Amino acid sequence: MNDFVTAIQRGKPGPVREMLDRSPELVSMYHAGSFGGTGLIQAVLTDEGVMVDLLLDAGANINAASGRIHKNEPLGWAIVSGASEAVRVFLECGAVVSEGHRKDAELGAKGELRNRHRDRPLKAWVEIRDRLLESN
Repeated sequence: MNDFVTAIQRGKPGPVREMLDRSPELVSMYHAGSFGGTGLIQAVLTDEGVMVDLLLDAGANINAASGRIHKNEPLGWAIVSGASEAVRVFLECGAVVSEGHRKDAELGAKGELRNRHRDRPLKAWVEIRDRLLESN
């Protein structure tokens, strides 16, 4: 794993900002990992709203698919991961919401997505569902 992804996963905006200043292309690159996602996807998985904002401000594509294995965009990852803070930021920034996103949010609110993300409270998915219902 590279330093950029590690700094994102550890919620360290200072080092991430410094790396982006030196190498702006990092924001759109696919990084090695379990699925080869972008830095924005890594930020989603930690549910760090500050990091999501930083990467979007640096030019990350809010609707870019995550990679070759799992072709899901950041909002989709945020929904299935129960990352309510990331969902809030994406919606405020104009992420495209699909019917599939709404269905996933409903499944999450029913507790059907917690098998992979047990550390997230059920209320996170309820908040996500409610936010998506209010959007678009």
